[in-house]
Amino acid sequence: MDLRVVNTGALNTVAENALRGDLCGMARVSAQRDIEGQLTRLGTAIRGARELRTLSQEALADTAGIDRSHMGKIERGQMNVTLLNISRIAKALGCKASDLLALADL
Repeated sequence: MDLRVVNTGALNTVAENALRGDLCGMARVSAQRDIEGQLTRLGTAIRGARELRTLSQEALADTAGIDRSHMGKIERGQMNVTLLNISRIAKALGCKASDLLALADL
């Protein structure tokens, strides 16, 4: 199968920008640029849900398949967590990703 990229003009430019993380001229988001506190709110929501279930951070990280130190950074809002990891964390907590996002008011 031939997987070469064919230049299709504007669409190709949008795809290239998306691959660079520059979709629609938006800067890449990092924890240092989280001026609205979204990552902190999500981390607080995850920590609250974990503590409600009396799980240790290590137990949640292990169940979710995430390194414990990475989980700590997520809970402190120091890590821009991926949708895949939000989904893994939610599953480990026995809820949906949308529940965590709603709890964080996102």
